[in-house]
Parts: sequence; C-alpha cells; structure tokens
Amino acid sequence: MVVGLSWSRLRGVLDLLWRLQAPEMLKFFAWQLAHGIISTQQLLWARHVGLDTFCFNCHFSREDLYHLFFECNNAMAVWASMGITILVTRATLAKSSWLRGWYTVHGVLGLVVLWEIWLARNSLLFKNNKIPSHVIASRTWGLYGLILRTFRQLVVHQEERWVPCILPSLAQVVIHIDRSALGSPGPARYGGLCKDNSGRWQCGFYGDVGITDNLHA
Repeated sequence: MVVGLSWSRLRGVLDLLWRLQAPEMLKFFAWQLAHGIISTQQLLWARHVGLDTFCFNCHFSREDLYHLFFECNNAMAVWASMGITILVTRATLAKSSWLRGWYTVHGVLGLVVLWEIWLARNSLLFKNNKIPSHVIASRTWGLYGLILRTFRQLVVHQEERWVPCILPSLAQVVIHIDRSALGSPGPARYGGLCKDNSGRWQCGFYGDVGITDNLHA
C-alpha cells in the first residue's frame, strides 16, 4: 500500500475509482495504483521474486512506480508526445491519495496514459517487443476516444452542408481531400475521393498521418 495512506482517505479514492465511466480493466488497474501494488521490478524484488530492480527500458535506474510511469526516458517521451506536462515527483507518490489529485487534473485520459505505458512495458518484458513512444501515444488517444464514445455517449452533431465542386475537364478527375485530428495533439487521419467530369465517384482513399494537432492536420 502507498506509504501514509490512511483507510479513510484510501476509501475515498476507491469510491472515486469504482464510479469511473471506464472499462473494468482500467478501474482495476487504477485500484492497483491506489494500493501501490503494480508489479514493478522494485516490488517483486522486495517480495523476493525478482532477481534485480533494473528498469527493462533504460536498464539504468530501479523500476518503481515513479520511474516506470514518469522518470524513465520512454515514459517521458510518451508524455511529450501527448503534450502533457508532468508535475509529479517521487515524493508525490508517497503521499496519501495522490491518485485522486492526478485524476482531478488529468481525468480518465491520465489513467489511460498510465495504462498504455504499463502495457508497453509488459510487451517489452514478455514479448521482447519495444513499442515506440509515438505509437503508445496514438494507442492512448484511440482508447480514450473509445471510452468517451462508449461511456459518455459522446455524439458530435454536424449540420449537413453542401459544398461547391468544380468539375474537371473531359478525361480528367477532381480529388477532394480532408484531414482531422482527435485531440490537439492527437491521432490524425486523412481521407478523400475522386470524381470524374460528370461528378460521379470513381474511388476513395484514407490513411493515418500519426500524431499532430488540428492546425497541422
């Protein structure tokens, strides 16, 4: 359990976690964070399970909660890709109800980032598959968007709007392209279609352009 966490404060944190509009896997992960029982190298070594305490990503520092999620170069790269400034210190994690303060500032998104960092760490440990930070950030935005749509029933109402189209000359086509980002920054995608000189649809296309903001998308 986190040092200095009284039962009354812990119960308040747990009540908050179980009311989250999020998947059960994320709530259980947050519950483990609140209790300080995430199976880091430091925790396993303290329980006489692991052989050492070194981080699997950097192989330099001991892997405790703070290093894994906030201090490791891999974790810091993820936060940078997300455009989130981290003000957490090792002393913060030792205080009672740190997770409540974290959730107050960052909401469900903050928990999703921690979850994806944890999954990437386990992918490296068990599959020897190192996931780049920008991919972790992209997966984070994807899961966060899914949670919003599923649990908060996020519906974007857009008024139907006709736009002018200049038809091409004979034997030519016109290409319409649009791009957008989910969040700013966030995962961005593009799509388009081709029409002939009669305005008939010929083909369509789409793709992923990585992490960017709405201005550059």
